[in-house]
Amino acid sequence: VAINNLATDYHLDVSLFERLISGGVEHVTLEYQRRMRPNISRLLRSFYPKLKDHDCVFSRKNVEGIKDNVFFIDHRSEERRIFDSKSKVNIEESHFVVELYLYICYGIQDITILTMYRAQMEHIKNALNKKIEELLSSCNIVPDVLMAPHSSQVVCVDDYQGEESEIVILSLVRNTFPEKDMESIGFLENPNRVCVALSRARLGLYIFGNADLLASKSKLWETILNNLREYDGVGNHLTLVCPNHFQTETKIFDANGFNEVVEGGCNQKCQH
Repeated sequence: VAINNLATDYHLDVSLFERLISGGVEHVTLEYQRRMRPNISRLLRSFYPKLKDHDCVFSRKNVEGIKDNVFFIDHRSEERRIFDSKSKVNIEESHFVVELYLYICYGIQDITILTMYRAQMEHIKNALNKKIEELLSSCNIVPDVLMAPHSSQVVCVDDYQGEESEIVILSLVRNTFPEKDMESIGFLENPNRVCVALSRARLGLYIFGNADLLASKSKLWETILNNLREYDGVGNHLTLVCPNHFQTETKIFDANGFNEVVEGGCNQKCQH
């Protein structure tokens, strides 16, 4: 609490770079971005209204097995406060995130799970390790990425500046009923953290949170969500597409839904 008060009262959360810019130091602003596919970069217009997409990002491949490359999974699984701590966890959300990670990693292995809260980061790591142990004990074939330490794949946003991944799964954690009873959304109100969280992915970005809550508490998130809705990028489920039977779609509303797509496919029999 004391650290947060110092940051708020004395602007200790303002970076040296920001201080130099506000002090009138000569600088050059990025004009073209070469990292993100366009439907990710357009979420950053609130931060960089003049940012343009370089030609190279228009040829980014689609994320295999998922209908949308960018999507906000709007859910109402409630957060919990860690005892004797201001940190938060959202258990149901963490399990959904882990299952999505495991679903994607068989095709793309450069994936990062980002979250605003360290307690959520630790919970996701533990849940992911438990799932991997279950896969190994059942003699399933697992990709190499699941055999590596997961400290670099599950990260707090504050520790991820300057990094990037093919896929980012973003766990926002905050979710309380009714929304009006929550005074603020904490770290999610910080523009710098939001900018980092939304700008790390190259191919796919999947965000988990409560859309109504965010929009009611933050003009920034209201703008971001309106942008996503223009392209049908917000919903209460994620739509998976079988890589072999392209017409077969599976709607996933929670972690248990991935049981319908064992090994990343569908329930149809493949023709040999």
